[in-house]
Amino acid sequence: ERVLLGRKGSSMKIKCIYALSISIMFIMTACAEPSHTAPSESYSTDSILCASEFSNSGQVELIRNEIQCDGYSSENGFFRIVPRIDGSNNLHFIDYNTKQETIVCNRLECLHTDESCPSWFPFGASAILPIPVGDSLVILHCGNSDFLDTYGSAALAHIELSSPTRENPQIICTFDATSEILTNIGGRQNYARDEENLYFIVQALNPTTPDMPPQRFLYACNITSGKVFRLKSLEETSRIVGAYDDKLVLESTPNSLDVSVDANSLTRQLIILSTSNLQETLINSHPYTWTGRCEDSIYYALTPTSDVVSIDLKTGKVETIIHQAFSSELMNTSYSIYNIYNKCLFGSFALYDEKTMIADQLGFFINIPNRSIEELAFHYSGEFGSVPFLIASESVMDYMVVTGVKRIDITIPISQTESMETYYELNQYAFIDKEDFLAGNTNFTELQNIS
Repeated sequence: ERVLLGRKGSSMKIKCIYALSISIMFIMTACAEPSHTAPSESYSTDSILCASEFSNSGQVELIRNEIQCDGYSSENGFFRIVPRIDGSNNLHFIDYNTKQETIVCNRLECLHTDESCPSWFPFGASAILPIPVGDSLVILHCGNSDFLDTYGSAALAHIELSSPTRENPQIICTFDATSEILTNIGGRQNYARDEENLYFIVQALNPTTPDMPPQRFLYACNITSGKVFRLKSLEETSRIVGAYDDKLVLESTPNSLDVSVDANSLTRQLIILSTSNLQETLINSHPYTWTGRCEDSIYYALTPTSDVVSIDLKTGKVETIIHQAFSSELMNTSYSIYNIYNKCLFGSFALYDEKTMIADQLGFFINIPNRSIEELAFHYSGEFGSVPFLIASESVMDYMVVTGVKRIDITIPISQTESMETYYELNQYAFIDKEDFLAGNTNFTELQNIS
């Protein structure tokens, strides 16, 4: 028993469930389509419409995708990309009701290995993200201009639109070589949706000043019209970190790209952007060293002084929820807040052992309504130490959690004549009742793969 997590001397035992371990994640992704016809291409950068022609559609929702997760959730399930050993990929769907994973292909005789399969995509040179919006599936090909000579226009950032079963796929927009769609590097979500629109950020280099940081722009893709809109220019570090009502919550850290500026002097800004009129309001500035997440109209954060605070994004009011939540021993380690579900804030401390060179991660959650702190009961054995089970998504009753990773060795083409051997870590998932997960009850149902 280790006394670690500790308000007022409380202690707990960590229950470790060890699953398959592997190491660094190398993410190269791609997607698919059923009654297979190759995606038709009908739009280029010239087709991008201006903000004055855009209309939002109802409540805006942040699309969750934490740093270790590999897909995106709809009401009924979870879409993700699974790589093949030759570097190509298949689109998979995890059904929350049956707790089964299938390849998105309805042809019984199909081997899922080439373009005749609706789920198959060739190696794409960049992240390709399957995001459900309404009754459609938007595929963001994020783009990588370094591979233009090898893959041509396929290496350009572009957007596909289809049904969730990949019927009638259509490329609705292709960006030029200076632009890339921002991914979720660093665990920031970066995407939101309403009933008809996907909101995302594009970063673009200015050809006349190539040594300057890329500019960032807010875009929207409408699933009904198939139109893409450039809505607004943003500060160069802006990300989408939350949503409520018809609002997007943007986070930026001015001057953070200047390596001469000390991190302790930086501030994070929380900006509210209305999707109705595209007006921005700076609602809060706080130290860069705070780490937190948004849920609905509240931003929750852990400060270096071990306080848990809430920021009301409608009023700007800051409130201390828990004072000195953790011991100074823990606060001197590397720590982070990595997600929030149902007013429970999840995070971890990295407990580094210099002798073994292992950093066990001590997972915890902060129950905001109860103002209590508990250790997470479940961890798996990773290459560099134990890792807490991470919530990837949720259904009405259950959490879908990462219980380990499986190594897939792959060979990817890096030019017309050269290839590179690497590997991908595929998340292994299980379902558990939400209350059981918090209580530490081992009532898991493993995901079944029936492809």
